[in-house]
Amino acid sequence: MVMRNKRYSALLRDGELALGHVISQQIVVQGRASYSRIEYQFKDNSGQVFDAFARDLTNSAFEEMTIPVFYDPGDPSKNITPCATYLQISCETL
Repeated sequence: MVMRNKRYSALLRDGELALGHVISQQIVVQGRASYSRIEYQFKDNSGQVFDAFARDLTNSAFEEMTIPVFYDPGDPSKNITPCATYLQISCETL
């Protein structure tokens, strides 16, 4: 799932946050192009485990790495990790 636009900004802004981990990372070759694809796993607030796949647009994720995962608490299958989006997350100090 590649996020080149802002359609997932609400998920990043309003979603629940979980710490997940990268299960696998591989380089996928498509013709002359290639990209990093990760499989990651996280638990929602109820303890249910979810697996997901994403393109690692940062090319920095590696197996066993801990990553943040934002998910919709009503439907945790809707989730994203920041390394799979071009959007930037900003944390303001209160």
